[in-house]
Amino acid sequence: MFGRGLNLNGVVAVIGTHPLLQEKYGRLNGPDRAQRQLELLNLYSTARLMFRPTSGDVIITARKGTEEVVSVTHTWMLMNGLPDDVPVFYLQKGRTLENVIEFKAGVINQLRLEDYYEDNLHVLKGLQGQTQARLHHVRMVNSDSLAYVCEMLGVNS
Repeated sequence: MFGRGLNLNGVVAVIGTHPLLQEKYGRLNGPDRAQRQLELLNLYSTARLMFRPTSGDVIITARKGTEEVVSVTHTWMLMNGLPDDVPVFYLQKGRTLENVIEFKAGVINQLRLEDYYEDNLHVLKGLQGQTQARLHHVRMVNSDSLAYVCEMLGVNS
């Protein structure tokens, strides 16, 4: 039984940035798309842990569920000492706002989560009325806002 759902990027982890990530994916050509994917994998593997999930938590991420992304994410979780029993649900469709909202609402409802923590206000707005879970906005003030995240999640830092 799970009680709390957590977004990965922005709640559990903070990733860096790269100029290619500022461009819309559809506007990139083949080589730039491939380079963007490599940069994303690198950023995922070097993300900073912001909040350590515990047993009973579940991670719901808009990261694509490709073999490479799942492998990098799993390795990052192990390197950061996250519990093995915290499942991660990955987006399987194209990463549009509509698809992300549909995916996250589906997981939240399927698992009957009581609470869901998300940093993206557009996603939270879309989830309103789609799920019975209490929705919480975790905003990143700066990269040192671990105490804020922990306050939002009701735990000690």
